[in-house]
Amino acid sequence: QIEISAPGGESLALKTFNPRLGIEGGISILGTTGIVEVMSGWAVAETVRAEVRVRAAASKVLALVPGNTGAAFVKKELLIPGEKLVMMSNYPGDAIDEAKENGVERILLAGSLGKMIKLAGGIFHTHSRDADSRMDIMIRCALKAGAPLRVLRGLDRCVTTEAAVGLLEERSFLDPVIERVLERALSYARQRAGGMEVEMILLRNSGEVLAFSEEAFSVMEERG
Repeated sequence: QIEISAPGGESLALKTFNPRLGIEGGISILGTTGIVEVMSGWAVAETVRAEVRVRAAASKVLALVPGNTGAAFVKKELLIPGEKLVMMSNYPGDAIDEAKENGVERILLAGSLGKMIKLAGGIFHTHSRDADSRMDIMIRCALKAGAPLRVLRGLDRCVTTEAAVGLLEERSFLDPVIERVLERALSYARQRAGGMEVEMILLRNSGEVLAFSEEAFSVMEERG
């Protein structure tokens, strides 16, 4: 007789996607080889899709966030309950597609600028090893906002979006540039979403709001 157990499985499970998928009481053990492999990008994307399906079964309005900054904001500031929240990680495209396929009517995309700015370039798989054009997008939006050459050159030397935000703030160009980032990101997201309503909030790493679309703070309200 063989007994297989996972000591501490119930607490370990809390660190996985299981609770978000409604799996509670212990950790799930999958596989037949006994060899642990790093979860592939495809597997993570499928997990995100599964979570969207679970949430969509209970609500036609969802908040999609790339990480903890967005999650903390929508929970604390917008009082959005966990059953309407999906951690989409680096897969906003898959999350949007799955929401559309499962009859979701409205979505809110909220997260830090470092991830969300990639949507302004039409990038829906946002891992840095696959696509990283943050400064290119920022420079383009700054150019459209009328920023002088010295500001554009300064942005080109920035390594992070937080540094770029600081530079633009210092040169009094932050608001017009971020508004253009929001406009482009929202346009691409709405195009991907088809007829689904999409609103958006861009945040600093600190959780401070940088920009938001017109209905972003009321997207979760019931409509008659």
